[in-house]
Amino acid sequence: MAELKDLHSFVAVADTGTLSQAARDVHVAQPALSRRIRALERELGVELLTRHAKGVTLTPAGAAFAQGSRELLQDVASSLARVESTATGRRGQVVLAATRGAAARGRPASCRCCGCAF
Repeated sequence: MAELKDLHSFVAVADTGTLSQAARDVHVAQPALSRRIRALERELGVELLTRHAKGVTLTPAGAAFAQGSRELLQDVASSLARVESTATGRRGQVVLAATRGAAARGRPASCRCCGCAF
């Protein structure tokens, strides 16, 4: 099964159009990156790249896979940021209570302590 590092590597290849530059970007040797992409293609059962002397181009399947990989990597990054924010107390659930009198006067547009909108 494809791992996040495989998706990240593939997106780097898709973005740069060359295996050598993508390998530098993801900090792996070019032959190792080539093997990683070939293994991904074997696992998926489809060619993702057309290889030529000046670099690579995405096949239609490769373009679709690149877009899906970017979205998935962004979702993972967002999830990790939410976890970190929650763990450090910057994100969570706040329950507010008010007396009838305070509720009758209305609620403020935002919180005085942090400025978050209601």
